[in-house]
Amino acid sequence: MTNPSTDPAFNIFTLPTNVESFISPFWETIKENPHFLLQRIKTRRSSIMRNVLGTVQNVLDTKQSPYRILYRRANGTCLQVAVGETEKQTDLAWRWIEGNISFRVHK
Repeated sequence: MTNPSTDPAFNIFTLPTNVESFISPFWETIKENPHFLLQRIKTRRSSIMRNVLGTVQNVLDTKQSPYRILYRRANGTCLQVAVGETEKQTDLAWRWIEGNISFRVHK
């Protein structure tokens, strides 16, 4: 296992948070395995929708990170376990999960 204090992937892990549904019109799944999903927020092609969404996020002060990793539980619900600002940062965490956690969850 890697040392958490020196691994940059650990900077994006969060306390697990319930997610209503991993199937959302706002997110697209980039990678997945039986227990984890790596998702990216969908970019809006319409400038009007992008402006409306940006305004709502600013008013509510809820800027969403563009990447997230979800843990899919046996009952079908999901927990958000990591959020990232870049694909590279999130991919590091994804690779760490696959190398250190996935094989334990499969057992």
